[in-house]
Amino acid sequence: MSTEVDASPASFEASYVHTVYSHIASDFSRTRHTRWPFVQDFLSALPAGSVVLDAGCGNGKYLGWRNVLTVERESTGWESGKGKAKASDSIVEERNIVTVGFDMSEGLLGIAAGKGNECVRGDCFDMSCWRRGSFDHAISIATIHHFATPARRLESVKQLILSVLPPFPSSSTSTTSHLATILIVVWALEQDPALAGAGSARKGKKGALPVDASLGGEESADGEQDVFVPWELQAPRVKKVRPPPPTKKTRGGPPVVSPDFSTPSAAPPTAESPTAHREVASLDLHHNNLTHPTILSALRPLLRTMSTAATSKLTLYNSPLSGWGNRVTWALEEVGAKYDYYHIDLQSKPSFYVSKVNPSGLVPVLQLGDSLEDSPKIPESGVITQYIAEAFPEAKLLTGDLVKDAHGRYFAERTVQTLWAGIIQVAVQKNVDYAPKWFADLVELDRHLARYPGKFLLGDELTLGDILAGPFFARPFAFAKAGLLTTAGAGEVLLNDPRFENLRAYNDLITSRPGFKVAFDESLIVEFWRKKLGFAK
Repeated sequence: MSTEVDASPASFEASYVHTVYSHIASDFSRTRHTRWPFVQDFLSALPAGSVVLDAGCGNGKYLGWRNVLTVERESTGWESGKGKAKASDSIVEERNIVTVGFDMSEGLLGIAAGKGNECVRGDCFDMSCWRRGSFDHAISIATIHHFATPARRLESVKQLILSVLPPFPSSSTSTTSHLATILIVVWALEQDPALAGAGSARKGKKGALPVDASLGGEESADGEQDVFVPWELQAPRVKKVRPPPPTKKTRGGPPVVSPDFSTPSAAPPTAESPTAHREVASLDLHHNNLTHPTILSALRPLLRTMSTAATSKLTLYNSPLSGWGNRVTWALEEVGAKYDYYHIDLQSKPSFYVSKVNPSGLVPVLQLGDSLEDSPKIPESGVITQYIAEAFPEAKLLTGDLVKDAHGRYFAERTVQTLWAGIIQVAVQKNVDYAPKWFADLVELDRHLARYPGKFLLGDELTLGDILAGPFFARPFAFAKAGLLTTAGAGEVLLNDPRFENLRAYNDLITSRPGFKVAFDESLIVEFWRKKLGFAK
């Protein structure tokens, strides 16, 4: 028997995760009272003053450990797991970190907040409510497997990384770097009984049902897919009252009660998550242990960025007159990067530029680090902007759809080959015969621009293709408005021909972006070309 699923992953989760946890919150919380020792050890090892995100905090059993915000002490809060501390030798932890809880379940958050914890409601698939790098460290305990598809689980891991990934680049000149750590724990279809205890495998759980593969559920080696594990409402546990210990007489004194230092062991959870889960990888970035090759491959760019972002400084060697350079400045502005701008006079380059920055002498070049001699340097606008898009994934300059992103790059190439080539032919060489071909090229660009619905090139959000095309797309319109495209009436056609209404609207859209205005100094560029083309002002 399998579940019948006819819904998007998000609506599927709304029905089978969010609604379910809303219904079982109090009952579920009653079985989630014991901290796992290795999670507590992770929190105990964090430096004082750390700000920690608990993504998928549930009832907040990990929020109280060392948290300066928590009202209740450990004696009235959560218990330590088996093999840890008992009542007689309990650990009195020093409260010197701040932990913030994040979860979708209002019921569970209410329980967590009732103990004085700071809690925020939201979906771990989209943690854009936090600025990038808002936290020093993060944990995600038994949460990610609730997402319905592998792609959504992967995105939740990326969101975790971004929550602790410092803004790139750091403006700090300190030589010390902050090492962010993340602990991720997910359920697996099969578990090592030595770690999870006998009977913890999900595969054999009573009532477990496969999840419809059409939703994107993964299959195990023996063909089974992600599974539902039903939640069975529990009757409240009644604590047994122990009989009073025997008394013994002491010669010459009152009876003495024998001290009892034992504590009833904490009841282990007896049921598991009500939703689909079969993620076989437990990602522990704290120990740099990534055991799932698919996820490792997908996360490698983010992990590389995470290792260098805290100590890198950006310097852009550029000229505002270069369309290629305008691309890079715009990209840096769009992602909110902090960078130093070193102006390169294209007619009189500084002596060090060719020998120490770019042997070709071309701009732009992006330098990563403080050292002119030793810091890595990236030339070529297309390469630099791709690097920026990957280093700042939260800016979403790449859609994640390889075909769409390829179409974006192709549009940029055609913009340079048609719009900018037409400027050279029509404006510079005053080639009247080229004008009809240029107009035909504009019609072609309009068809490419209409490929995807939305106001920008690939949809309703700005992407890398827009940035690559924009500076070369805007130049002909700027020249036309300035009266520099007089050959064959090209300027009038560009500004007034009904065929190019969509092109004009797109140009108005991209040129209105604040980042574009920083990168594209229209008056400076127009004045340079006015003189170059021999127009009197």
